[in-house]
Amino acid sequence: MQIARYLLVGLTTFCVYFALLHIIVDLFAVRYPLAVAIAYPVAVLVHFFFNRKYTFRPTGDTLVRQIVRYLIMMAVSYVLQVSTIYALYELLGVDFYFAVICGIGTTLVLGFVLQKRWVFAS
Repeated sequence: MQIARYLLVGLTTFCVYFALLHIIVDLFAVRYPLAVAIAYPVAVLVHFFFNRKYTFRPTGDTLVRQIVRYLIMMAVSYVLQVSTIYALYELLGVDFYFAVICGIGTTLVLGFVLQKRWVFAS
């Protein structure tokens, strides 16, 4: 059941992230690196609080410790996300939004394992 909740939170976060990217890139004509830098932190906040309250429901660590661990995990995910988008979009010419989806896929499994075993471990 936990994996289903994680996927639901991920889908919700994806929708927020994707919508923000669309608005920033297509409506405001901002290049993708800046658009990702704006949309990603918003998605991170949604992801953290939904996973904390709904998916993992931790009981042990303090909120501050969880936030620090989560931010470390997300920094790694951010670099992986931007690198994936760059490689697919800039180097291989793949559609930008498909590159974004692939970038998210690269962080999905890593994120679940790190959140379950480290960030929100009870």
